[in-house]
Amino acid sequence: ETVPVPDELRALRRELGFDYGKFDFVMHEGRAVLLDANKTPGRARSLSSFVAAGNANLADGFEGLIRQVT
Repeated sequence: ETVPVPDELRALRRELGFDYGKFDFVMHEGRAVLLDANKTPGRARSLSSFVAAGNANLADGFEGLIRQVT
């Protein structure tokens, strides 16, 4: 059954850094009670730092190839 996601769980999702995953919760006396949180593995939290690190590795590899050829 699809139910609306309470704002307090949306805030908790942001706080925990969940970009995608599943929260199991129940409503008790009008408040959401989190029972379980399962984060789906995915991209790095800071994608720009991940890309920068990858670019640095590529640059080192290209430099090594160029030095071998020249």
